[in-house]
Amino acid sequence: MRLLDHLYAVKNIISAGPSSDDFSYSNALIAHFLEVTRALLTEQKADKYRFISEQSFQSVCLPLEFANSHNCCEGPSDPCKILRSTIKIPKFLNTRWGSFTKVTDLRGTVIPELTRTQNRLSKYSRQQNTSAGWYIQDGYIYILNNSDLEMVLVHGLFDKPSEIEQLNCKSNTTSSTCPDAFSTEFPIDPDLIVPMYNLTLEYLLKSRSLPRDEENDSRDIQILSK
Repeated sequence: MRLLDHLYAVKNIISAGPSSDDFSYSNALIAHFLEVTRALLTEQKADKYRFISEQSFQSVCLPLEFANSHNCCEGPSDPCKILRSTIKIPKFLNTRWGSFTKVTDLRGTVIPELTRTQNRLSKYSRQQNTSAGWYIQDGYIYILNNSDLEMVLVHGLFDKPSEIEQLNCKSNTTSSTCPDAFSTEFPIDPDLIVPMYNLTLEYLLKSRSLPRDEENDSRDIQILSK
């Protein structure tokens, strides 16, 4: 389902039917709360060691360029140059299991992640690691021991799904225009959709500081039963 489909579902629940043109909540606000609650519920599900399906994952194409591996380089010397993504990686969801991040080349070959120790040894020690690997520093992804790559594919659970679709569209040079964020697919496990609506409605209610009508049977907002 698209983000727009979830947005209309929330609006219909609040309005008990199709919403009018003077609907009190903006699309941007509802979309924001949908992304916030999706992130929260996905993290909670992962923290409980429950399976996260591929429907919640996304992949983003990141172009690479040669850049300094650290700030100690004064000139364009070869030991300081390393492949780095041209843009910062979008934020991942934080779980007890980590970020579930997988990096591959465009053929699908997995590039292993380097630990902090391996990364430190590769840069400052005589003990050199000749195997390809990746690490994240200052928000950028760095690739070691492979200077032939022009792009990598990063697969994971991202904080803001709309950012991923926009980045992928912009990296595709054959596309002249990119779809708006509302038209993109919204990655979430099916069992989290109803809880996401419930939590979004609660956030919207709190954002307007609307008191609950406990005495009137016809409440303004009916929260879906979990």
